[in-house]
Amino acid sequence: YQNILVAQQYLSQDSPLYLGKERFQEDEPGKRLEHFVKEGPSNEVISKDYWTPELIKKLEVAALLGGVQSAVKYVNLTGRKRLLDIGGGHGLYSIFFTKKHAELRACVLDLPQVIKVTNENIRRFDAGERVHAIAGDYHTFSTTQKFDAVFLSNVTPSPDELRLLLNKSRSFLSDGGIVILRSFVYDSTPDVWSAAITLERYTRRGRLGFARNDLRAALHETEFTDVNDVFGAEGVVIICATKRESKHTTL
Repeated sequence: YQNILVAQQYLSQDSPLYLGKERFQEDEPGKRLEHFVKEGPSNEVISKDYWTPELIKKLEVAALLGGVQSAVKYVNLTGRKRLLDIGGGHGLYSIFFTKKHAELRACVLDLPQVIKVTNENIRRFDAGERVHAIAGDYHTFSTTQKFDAVFLSNVTPSPDELRLLLNKSRSFLSDGGIVILRSFVYDSTPDVWSAAITLERYTRRGRLGFARNDLRAALHETEFTDVNDVFGAEGVVIICATKRESKHTTL
């Protein structure tokens, strides 16, 4: 955020391309940044009630600006039959994954108030035969069914919760199943847009979120193998990893 050329172009009030008013006064990230500068982090608490249908619809719009497209393009689900989308919210990732892979069926797990939006999108995109919505909390959710893919997109900002979620995901996967972890990170790519996203997310909580290696370490610690980055841009990385059952020899 130094006084580089792009900052002079868009953040200097003397520039005809000045966007400071729109960026820092009128939109939500700008208001959060102003609050952070003047009063410090907001220290907002993200509880179950935080996830309102109105917020999910805003996230839906943002996802359609590139997040869904990049996930569907770079995540290889060829040959996979059953996908569990934990904290899937609007359901668009599952809807378009199943649209690309005709053999794939998906279950979207999220809170009851959120699932209302999921079902709206399932109807909107005529995906009722491919995608099923489940109302629940991943902390208490259990199933005897096994999946061969689990998708996690920005479900938790907490390292401890991430490990809990990965362990839960592992229990839902069959041997050879994959987990797809999509998350904002502060070291995604060294471009201006990634920097802006990192700054916006910092103003929300007053601390940096995950780094790319934090995600990789969490996957290794929860005994996933074949950990590979498949995408990184615009503040986001997508990392895929595989569940391999340990082979023990009995003497």
